[in-house]
Amino acid sequence: GGLSPGGVAAACDGAPLCLPDDELDYDADGEFRLADATFLAQVWANQSSFTNPSPGVTKLPPCNGGDFNGDGDVRLLDAVLLAQYWALCTREGSEQHSICQTLNPNSRRRATANEWSGDSPGRSLASTSTHGTLVGRKDGQKMQLFAYSSTPWTTVEVAFADGEIESVAAENGLTATIKTNNKEVGVGDLGGSGKSHPAGLVMTVTFTSGTDMDSVYIDFSSSTTVICILTCVPFTSTPRVATVVQDKSNNLYLFASPNTPTDGKASTIEIAVTGAFNESDITSLLTGMTPQVGSGFFGVGFLDGTSKLPDGEAIAVVSRPLLDIDVDSVTTAVVASPAAPAFDALIFVIGAAFDPCVLCNAIVRKTGNRPPSYGNPCLPGDPTKTYKDGPKSTDDLVQETTECYTNIADDPTKPVRRCVYDAMMGSGYDYYGQSIDRPLDRIETCMMLPSPSPPALPPASYPPPPPSALPAPPPSASPSPPP
Repeated sequence: GGLSPGGVAAACDGAPLCLPDDELDYDADGEFRLADATFLAQVWANQSSFTNPSPGVTKLPPCNGGDFNGDGDVRLLDAVLLAQYWALCTREGSEQHSICQTLNPNSRRRATANEWSGDSPGRSLASTSTHGTLVGRKDGQKMQLFAYSSTPWTTVEVAFADGEIESVAAENGLTATIKTNNKEVGVGDLGGSGKSHPAGLVMTVTFTSGTDMDSVYIDFSSSTTVICILTCVPFTSTPRVATVVQDKSNNLYLFASPNTPTDGKASTIEIAVTGAFNESDITSLLTGMTPQVGSGFFGVGFLDGTSKLPDGEAIAVVSRPLLDIDVDSVTTAVVASPAAPAFDALIFVIGAAFDPCVLCNAIVRKTGNRPPSYGNPCLPGDPTKTYKDGPKSTDDLVQETTECYTNIADDPTKPVRRCVYDAMMGSGYDYYGQSIDRPLDRIETCMMLPSPSPPALPPASYPPPPPSALPAPPPSASPSPPP
């Protein structure tokens, strides 16, 4: 206030300068290329800098700070969308495509997280029709990270509490980017395909040998932790998350975060259902735990007053998929132990697939003709046994625990490795000039444990907290019914 025009100009002369949003040559090589998306991912991971993109090169930063989709945060998602923009929207005439109009930095206005609702072109996890969660299964120094959302995701970005990341193996052919602090990682498609990905296994994270895995958990309180669709919404408003998962075999699991020896443990899972449920419909899988069944509800937990429910282990098995959980009932809850602080959010996932071999439905063809399976089951590999990956004339190979195998009828001692069935629609015309639209088999890549993602699952839900819990923000409407 009170500055003369000359004084205002002088004050502005010292203000930081930046490049307009449509200046996308982030790596300063003179051209907008796919490499700029990779560079943006490196900036997100603190591996590179906008102002010093390469040794001896200085450059002004972009005015949006790399927030390509304009949602207010710089994430790995921005790099994925930038790659998609490069692949789809830099050709002549591409400006007519709706996705290019959405992504165009000249026409896009800045969005907010709440803007992507069920009534908008994009949707967030905070919308009335989209729900999601992340769970991790530990095995030694590894953690398998699964993402479940009611709509396919574009990127998954996770911060871990404690631990140091050594390496990451991403699923779905995606690229994993590890931040320099070795506690945060994101996966997404930096090739510009624009593909989204179904619920299921996202990545396997290996932590250093010195990491105490008992203290490692998904940090939902970090703004880094998100499931992204067109934009990202973090879990920071509900940092203490309890997820109850029912797999395809109807086993029940609990995943709680935080979950350490002293914090985030649960004493009971209590579920109200609208359908019939009897004592014969549930069986405990834990020694010393007896399920309790009432009229329209059931609960699992130890009655000794001290034991807690394990994290990531099968707790009980029920007789049917629990598609009728009454999420609005005050009975439905996961009760923390101690009771305070309570979990902020309770999310249900129905129909998960943790056993990768149950999804095996084709045999690998690596050399020669593929042998028949005759419907034999596919099982994890046994290093004490061998297998054939082609005709009998091929050498015996040692099985690997990271792969799936099945016994063939003509030689049960020589299991055959099996793989994912990859179908694509045919093209062209037959002898009579009719269009061919039947699936064609493509059996190329051997399935590795864990499995590819299962089909999209019914949306998870956020029930109101039990009377003893702290308040948690409920969704604006009930979740959509299961498909």
